[in-house]
Amino acid sequence: MPSGAFLCMLLLSGLPFFERLAQGVSRITVKIGRIEFGCLNFFAGISAFFLFSEIMKLQEAAARQGDFPSVELSDKFKLQSDIDRWHHERNFWISLFVLTLWVVAARLTTLIRRHRLNKKN
Repeated sequence: MPSGAFLCMLLLSGLPFFERLAQGVSRITVKIGRIEFGCLNFFAGISAFFLFSEIMKLQEAAARQGDFPSVELSDKFKLQSDIDRWHHERNFWISLFVLTLWVVAARLTTLIRRHRLNKKN
């Protein structure tokens, strides 16, 4: 189970202990040099990097598709290029899904925090 989905499930559980646990995890900060990121932003950034990487690999594979000098080489490597393209397409959709989960988890954390503040007032 993706960790972003698990965090969303904890936030939506309705049980205060699990909600506080998920909000505590979302408040963790990661410091790289002088730059400080929230945990959710850090993982969303990593997911966005992998998504961008797969987009670049798909574009590279599409550009390479017609580069075979002869019919024999074309037949020989067509299956391998199709497998590589499928692999990158699969990774693209997985990366997009993971990025979406982290963005949803970040938004849920904010909405629940605002709801609790409004409830107290």
